[in-house]
Amino acid sequence: MFNLFAHIAVSGIEATLQAHRAELTPLEWVEILFAFPERAAEIPFETWNAEAWTVAILHEAVTPTLAPSIPWQTISKANRRRLLKRWPGLQIPDIRPAARIDASSRIMRSNLFERSVFRAIEPDTGEEVSGCLKIPGVVGSLRGDWDGPFLTCGCGEPGCSGFAEQRNHLSPAFVHWSIRQYDRTFELYFDREAYELGALRLLRPKYLAKWNGSEAYNVSYPNFRAFADDLESLLAANPRLAALWKSLAP
Repeated sequence: MFNLFAHIAVSGIEATLQAHRAELTPLEWVEILFAFPERAAEIPFETWNAEAWTVAILHEAVTPTLAPSIPWQTISKANRRRLLKRWPGLQIPDIRPAARIDASSRIMRSNLFERSVFRAIEPDTGEEVSGCLKIPGVVGSLRGDWDGPFLTCGCGEPGCSGFAEQRNHLSPAFVHWSIRQYDRTFELYFDREAYELGALRLLRPKYLAKWNGSEAYNVSYPNFRAFADDLESLLAANPRLAALWKSLAP
């Protein structure tokens, strides 16, 4: 795994940016801003997600001189308030909230399990919520009894990325995620059929490969047997999911 500051310690900031600029993640760019504020003009702020901006703002790395570079539509209302409290004269463009949409239009039908990293836009506010999927949470959300994290930081600790309460609820038509991150609350609704099919497609190759969840920090189970037991128990108790699972076989 690329270690940004170990590389900088050996090669220096100039050589590191020259060799690895294209592969740096938004949070690694945040670290560069912390450590080398004089390099702010080189930072691709347009690639930062909401999590990166929140970390930078909470740790006071964002200064008024950066205001022209900030994509304000990405910044949550709470973070705009934090910046204005620190610098009352800061010029923030007028961003009108999106029109509130009706409940049926809120249901997302796209596959949110295409990768291990989840991203979605909260329809009412236009704010992004993102994080790494916690596999026990994916299985638990299919069962409908999950009251714990399904999104976490890349290190496996939800609190590291500000995730607090996370709950899910099943209805015949949709799966509802309620997520609190820092002082923001997201209410996300997913088409149940698309959600279940996408989740099983994510889980199946891990199951067939006898995936050792412990390799992914603590975003998963301690070992394959714990993962398999939980998944097999879910399928045994839910014939409809078991049929979906079998339909995915080549």
